[in-house]
Amino acid sequence: MGFKSILKKGVSGGISPKQWIGYGQIKGDTVKVSKIAKSIFKREKQTERKETFEEAMKRFNLSEDDIKKRMKTSKQLVVIFLCISSLLGFYMIYQWVLGHFIGGFICMVLMSLILSYAFREHFNLFQMRQRRLGCTYKEWLKSTFKGSK
Repeated sequence: MGFKSILKKGVSGGISPKQWIGYGQIKGDTVKVSKIAKSIFKREKQTERKETFEEAMKRFNLSEDDIKKRMKTSKQLVVIFLCISSLLGFYMIYQWVLGHFIGGFICMVLMSLILSYAFREHFNLFQMRQRRLGCTYKEWLKSTFKGSK
């Protein structure tokens, strides 16, 4: 260890912006996040089942009474979800009028979540009424808002 190497390490030894900001850790975390994102959004080839409503009923051992009970439960859940979401909508407006924007935003997120549950149940109810699987959203929209079946 010569005098020059000591001076060199002493002067430039503590000056490393990459180490200061944690470049190695950030790079590693970025690679991990990108791998996770790729695995989440990666589309796997799934085989779709092409079966009729009656075949699905046989596969799940469901009777007509079971389907009627499920339809009744779905109707009740849709009504409950719509009531809760309307209450949350009013509370969201109330929060925004008071100037509590974060509380209003949280109410909006909860309301959209509950409305998505209501949609899911209503769509399942629509498929049970139609007695077929694989209905499209377009068919659901026509039947729901235009009244056609």
